[in-house]
Amino acid sequence: MSYSRISLADVAEKLKLDFANPVEDVESIAAKAIRDGAIHAIIDHANGWLVSKDTGDIYSTAKPLAVFSSRIASCLNLHNEAVKALRFPPKTPEDKDSDEYWIESQVLCEELAGEYMDEDEDETYF
Repeated sequence: MSYSRISLADVAEKLKLDFANPVEDVESIAAKAIRDGAIHAIIDHANGWLVSKDTGDIYSTAKPLAVFSSRIASCLNLHNEAVKALRFPPKTPEDKDSDEYWIESQVLCEELAGEYMDEDEDETYF
């Protein structure tokens, strides 16, 4: 609330503008910042003020939860693909037809799954 309204002359002073008419320059700078979305305000031309708009509580909407969920989903997807890449090494032409290759990879998968299960059981949550 303390900065909900500030005079354009004060803004010019804080920006240390030494032009012929600093208030007009501040007005154009503020108008560009408002247009670009850098600040949420309106210019009161009659009184020479820059009045900030009340921003609502962004956390009262579902948008932050949706953004956070999408970020978590992309991180989990990246993790799962990395685990798959580590689990199955690239095939060589000799290994493609080998039954031993597939048996070894299945055993490796089961061992890794067992290790992950053991790690989950060892963790204590507060």
